[in-house]
Amino acid sequence: MTIHENKRLSDILFYHIGGNARYILEAKNRDDILKAFAFIKEHNIKKFLVVALGANLLMQDEDFLGAIVWINKPDVSEMHIASDGLVEVFAGEILDDLTLFAFSNHLRGLESLGGLPSTIGGAIRGNAGAFGVEMKDILEKVEVLDLKDNQVKELTNEECQFSYRNSLFKHSNDLVILRGYFRLPSATDDEITKAREVYLGKIDFRNTNHPVEYPSCGSVFKNITEKEKVEKMLSVWPDMREQVEKKWHNKVSMGYAIKRLGFSGTQVGGAKITEISASAGDTVKITFKVRTAGVYYAGLLIQSPEFDSGDLDKGEEYVAEFTAEESHSIKSYWPSTKKLKATLNVNVQ
Repeated sequence: MTIHENKRLSDILFYHIGGNARYILEAKNRDDILKAFAFIKEHNIKKFLVVALGANLLMQDEDFLGAIVWINKPDVSEMHIASDGLVEVFAGEILDDLTLFAFSNHLRGLESLGGLPSTIGGAIRGNAGAFGVEMKDILEKVEVLDLKDNQVKELTNEECQFSYRNSLFKHSNDLVILRGYFRLPSATDDEITKAREVYLGKIDFRNTNHPVEYPSCGSVFKNITEKEKVEKMLSVWPDMREQVEKKWHNKVSMGYAIKRLGFSGTQVGGAKITEISASAGDTVKITFKVRTAGVYYAGLLIQSPEFDSGDLDKGEEYVAEFTAEESHSIKSYWPSTKKLKATLNVNVQ
């Protein structure tokens, strides 16, 4: 365990927001988490919060006068195949990394979640899912630390009380996820090839439809799942019934609803739905940084009528600076294939 004192939460969380924390206790394995809570108990710290990637967490800029238990990606892989065939994974591992680990061991089942930004612990807590697949479908059991009696316990899938984007862990601050155990189906070489294609296709979908160049919420809005609410929306928008039944797994896509209601571009404070706005004559400066984790294809190419980044490698930064004259689009591409990855609109007023 590494102890950070008076460190900014904006330095570690997905959205790069949050004030100073008195302590950030960085845990990169199961034992580190246990040590972190021993530290909290030893120093009689009353206020604490468990975080990981923070892709669904908004923190205030006020100081946090307590301890943050930061479950981070381990330096050495904490993914193993147990003797009973279960895939044992530390809570801080990245979901994409588990998918690739599964492929390398001729296992599948996670490919529909390609590109979903989450640690394993966060995915279990929120019953993360996409394209009809959820954690509850592949998770066998969970190892947790129960803070009520400071004991390590195992919970079955049923005991986790999973429902749509929900679980027992969202309603109990006493349970800290240590490890997940997954039952994944074995696959032939041909099945793995097809699963990889699905996985890469889902990443392409996310990168095309979400502004991944920024700390973006992506599809963090929950879809509408309750039958009576779905039917109520269909009574207003009957033309989307085929999409509900065939594309959205009997749900209403919130991304679709946001666009149809005209909320794209809506802003509250500094947070908004994707776009950049500028006044004519403004100098616009944008810093792009190519991600280093969870991306299968290497590199990025960014182009607009105003600039061309050239091929960028993983981890490389590119600063684009231009004078706003007229509205246009900034597009990013995979360097190797020149396939469109994402589009960012610049609205000049």
